[in-house]
This record gives sequence, C-alpha cells and structure tokens, in this order.
Amino acid sequence: MSFDNLFNYAYAFVILSYIYMLLTVGVVWKMYKVYYANKMILKAIVVHRCLFQTFIWMQIANLLFFIFDNIVFRLPSTGFFTKLCDYLAPSHLLKVLYMLQLFSNYSSIYYSFLFCLTRLIILFITESHEKHSNKVICKKLCFVFIPITLITPIIADFYMIPAPGACRPLKPPYPPGAISISYGPSLFNVHSLIFDISDMCPFLDKN
Repeated sequence: MSFDNLFNYAYAFVILSYIYMLLTVGVVWKMYKVYYANKMILKAIVVHRCLFQTFIWMQIANLLFFIFDNIVFRLPSTGFFTKLCDYLAPSHLLKVLYMLQLFSNYSSIYYSFLFCLTRLIILFITESHEKHSNKVICKKLCFVFIPITLITPIIADFYMIPAPGACRPLKPPYPPGAISISYGPSLFNVHSLIFDISDMCPFLDKN
C-alpha cells in the first residue's frame, strides 16, 4: 500500500476525531448544565464540587489543545492549507498559533494532573476535620495551582516571542503539499522538542 493511500485513510481519521470531539463537547456541556441547573444536586453530596470543577477545566484544556493542535499540525499536514500558506508571509500571527498550541498542550497536562490529584485527596482525606477537610485542601490547591498553569507555559515559551512564524514543508513519508506551522530564529536559537514529537505523529489522538 502506498503512502498516498495511507494518508487518504488518515483524512478519514481526522474527520472521525472531529465527530467524537463534538460528541464529547455535547456530553460535557450537558453535564455542566444539569449539575449547575439543579440546586438539589449542589446541596446533596452526589458529586464533589471541586472534583467536578477540575473535570470541567480539564475538558476545556483538552478541547483547546485539540483545536490548536489541528490548526498547527494535523490539518496542514493533510495538504488542505498549502495554497493558503503560499500567500502568507512569515508573521507573528502564525507564531502565536504555534505558541497557543504549546500553551494548550501544557494546560491539558496540568489540568489532567490536577484532576487526578484532586481524586486522590478526596479518596484519602476525609471531611471529618473542618480545617483539614478535602474541600479546604482542594480549594487551596486550586488557588495555588491555577496561576502556575498560566505562568509556566509563558516562561517555557519565552524564547519564541521574537521569532516569526511561517509554514514549512514536511518531508516524506508525508504526501506532496504537506506542511506545518513552525517558527523562525528564536531567542538564543532555542528550539522546542515538542514540535519534533508532534511532527512525527500528527494524526495520533492526544486527548
């Protein structure tokens, strides 16, 4: 089987990923709407409120990563936007898209970790003591953790701020016309290893 046929199948997988992502968004929105619309659920100890909030944040981060990862890597590698990139000169707008992909990638990892950590806290720490209950600990954890999720991606990607963004062609086994969004000379000539990993497997589901 030729690589062209393989990538034809890859197009189908990209479309399929959009279908199940839309279904996921619909389910999460329904959960959010039911949870906050029903006051009885909020009063009853059915779902831990802090755990549910971290779950929603995790899903939002995963959705943002899915969107920007498709814009930067998956869709351009199919060759759909090759002609469009021919008309686009290197600009900071393309660089911002790349940085948003990295930012959403970090956020997806951070909030997945926060969700798992919150579950462990609820599991091993009871609510018997008011000052040391799992609700108090989870609130303090979120108060400290959320600013970290906003600051550390900026620190990690600071070297890209002066770099222009541009489209670059991908080498075989990618089909002719396959491209991806990259960036030019950066501060201290630093490059991200995340790009190399994503470049190798743009059609893998990372959510």
